[in-house]
Amino acid sequence: MKMIRSLLFLLLLAAAASADFVVVQKVDGLGQQSGNITVKIKDAKARAELAPQISHLIDGDSGDTVTLMHGQKSFMKVSAAQTKALLEQMQKVQAGGNATASPAKPVPTGTKENVGEWATEVFTWAGGAISAKYWVAKDFPNYQAIQAAMDKLQSGGVTSLAKNLMPASSDFPGMIVKTEIKMKDKTITSTIISVKEETVDPKEFEVPADYKELPAPAFSAPSPAGK
Repeated sequence: MKMIRSLLFLLLLAAAASADFVVVQKVDGLGQQSGNITVKIKDAKARAELAPQISHLIDGDSGDTVTLMHGQKSFMKVSAAQTKALLEQMQKVQAGGNATASPAKPVPTGTKENVGEWATEVFTWAGGAISAKYWVAKDFPNYQAIQAAMDKLQSGGVTSLAKNLMPASSDFPGMIVKTEIKMKDKTITSTIISVKEETVDPKEFEVPADYKELPAPAFSAPSPAGK
């Protein structure tokens, strides 16, 4: 389940950005890791502070993901091969066995809602075992640049496979400020509180030298809906 939550969080980065940005999101549905989460992003790397003692690192180029457990001074690494295998299985579930199929396009509902300070339009999307709802703000400051940078993050390495699981940011007419993802009995909601463009130190994405590696857990892809 931890691996599935990590992949769901990877998909939620569609609400974030790339290059050097610091994004604060309110996330519900991650259990003890719910609450305000700070995501630091530099080019194809992302670091999420999931809880006071837990950080999650994503390397879009290598495909590796790392969970840092600061209290134990330990870390758990999931290799690009493991992530790729699970993402490909999830793609097959989404596409009914066709791992190369493109994801369906989001559908505008015609509903308009306010999310914080932003006026948004609501979109829905469904594919295989995953469904989603998006709140999109057309007047989000500098959203085109953020969207372009986010596409760069998603187009590199193994993260390009994750992009094929969900709609592309370019499918929306603005910035996604709220996302709700459902997979079987799991629902994760992410709402952007703030996005700031500022320099992020590359050392933020390194594993501390005194941290001990723990074995990664086994994982499997979810079954198609209804099975």
